Amino acid sequence: YKNAVFERRSTIVYAKFRNKCKICIEVSPQFTIRQALGPANSQLKGEALDAFSEWCDKKNIVRTNVFGRIHIAP
Repeated sequence: YKNAVFERRSTIVYAKFRNKCKICIEVSPQFTIRQALGPANSQLKGEALDAFSEWCDKKNIVRTNVFGRIHIAP
């Protein structure tokens, strides 16, 4: 993602818990979410998914399922 971030084609937002990255979110310049993943590109689940959902709600980000604005690893 280095070049995409450098060229401002992506912004990376992450959440840490106990000094470990738990959620990595890629946001486009149009403020849509390209992907939201856990450690090692894992699927968000449990508390990580809850935290992501809360973040989306607070930022007024509408999430949709398949072929929507967000990709969550299978």
